Amino acid sequence: MASTLQHGSHDHPLQHMETMEASVRAANCGACDLPFTSGNDLFGCRSCSFFLHGSCTLMPASFPAHPAHQQHPLRLLYAPANSGGFFGCDICGNRGQGFNYHCQTCQFNAHVPCVNLSPKAQSPAHPHRLQLLFSPPAMGPTSCGVCGLQIQYCCYSCSRCSFFLHPR
Repeated sequence: MASTLQHGSHDHPLQHMETMEASVRAANCGACDLPFTSGNDLFGCRSCSFFLHGSCTLMPASFPAHPAHQQHPLRLLYAPANSGGFFGCDICGNRGQGFNYHCQTCQFNAHVPCVNLSPKAQSPAHPHRLQLLFSPPAMGPTSCGVCGLQIQYCCYSCSRCSFFLHPR
């Protein structure tokens, strides 16, 4: 990757950086809101304390049809569409800030990590391969096989034995 890049989310050029700098250790990525770990490729603006994972600088500007929302395209926004500075993720149900994928027609919003959830997963809590569902199963209230809490949004599911798991 280049040592400097201009990203549409920030006014200043972003410099390639090392994660061991104190300013980076105290920050989360401005796009996905996840922390930086040793070995992350990242870019940042030291004067503004704005940092992005290298992979987050390469996110697609839109999804013409995403499995979680196939009705309309999702467009990458650098800030929530509403004026409050936060959005509710329609995939996981949690509140978010920063970058998000948004449908202007439906007001559908999604965290960057949520649109990138793997369609299949394996868990030490279950012997079979799990499939991602973007909405809870229609068979009524379903509980997570690990934490026991009710699943209200997306989950991983085993169709062979009706096992469900929160993505986290």
